Amino acid sequence: MLIVALLASCTVQEDRNPALQSSINDVFFSAVDSKAVENEDGSFYIQGTTQNQNLTIYVASPQSGEYGFGGNNENSASYISEKDVTYYTNPFGEGQAVITNWDSTNKTITGRFDFTAVIPGVDTVRVSKGVFYKVPYGFAVLENPVVDPEEDSSTNAGTFAGAVDGDSFTPFAVSAVNNDDFINITGSTVQESISVTMPITATLGSYQITEPGFAASYRLGAVTENAISGQVFVISHNVETKNIKGTFSFMTENHSVALGQFNVIYE
Repeated sequence: MLIVALLASCTVQEDRNPALQSSINDVFFSAVDSKAVENEDGSFYIQGTTQNQNLTIYVASPQSGEYGFGGNNENSASYISEKDVTYYTNPFGEGQAVITNWDSTNKTITGRFDFTAVIPGVDTVRVSKGVFYKVPYGFAVLENPVVDPEEDSSTNAGTFAGAVDGDSFTPFAVSAVNNDDFINITGSTVQESISVTMPITATLGSYQITEPGFAASYRLGAVTENAISGQVFVISHNVETKNIKGTFSFMTENHSVALGQFNVIYE
C-alpha cells in the first residue's frame, strides 16, 4: 500500500510497510528503520533512522490528535544530520505531529508531521511533508536517542558536538566544571579538544566570545589557539539542577569552529 494513499497532499511515497519519510530542506528522507517506543509514563518516541541520520518525535500521550512543538511545549522533535549535528524544535523551533490512527490492537501508529528545528544562532533545518505509516510500537530501546544529561548515568557530563574547519568533531569525553564562578565545558578526543567558558550567571541569550567572562579555545595536538571572535547562545540554564544547554561558533587564528552545541550538567 502506498503512503501516498494515506496523505494525498504529500508527495513523498514508499511501497514498504511500515515506513517513515519526509523532506528535509527539500531533500527526500526515507528511514531504513522506523519504530516507536512506549515509555513508562505513557509517552512515546517515534523514530526513523538511516545509516547516518536520525529523526525523532516525542509525544506526551498515546492517542490520536495534534501535538504541537516549540516553546515550552511538552511535545518535541529533533533531527540528527549526517555530520552528527542535532537540531531541536524546543524552545526556538515550531511544528506539529498529527496522529491519525493509534492502533492499540496491532500496536502501530500512523500520522504526519512538519517542523522547523534549530541550533540557535547557528543553523536551521526544515522538515516537511512528513509521514509515518503503521510504525510498530512497544517497550524497547531507541538506537540513537537524544540523551538528556539529567537522565544519563555515564561518566560524561552530557552531550557536546561541533565542526572544525568543516569536519565533524565528536568527542570521546565531555566535562563541565564550575571553576571560580565560571563554567568550563570541554569536549575531547585523543588529538583534539574544544573548550567553552562562560559565567555561572549566564542566562538565556546571545553572547560574544569577547565579552567579559566568556572564552573559547581549540587544541590540536600540543597547540592550543584561543578564540578571537565568535558567539555563544545559551538556550537554557537551570542553576538548581546545574544543567546548561547552548550553541557556539568561533574563530581562532588558524581554525574555524562551527555548529557547536552542548547540553551538560556541571560539577
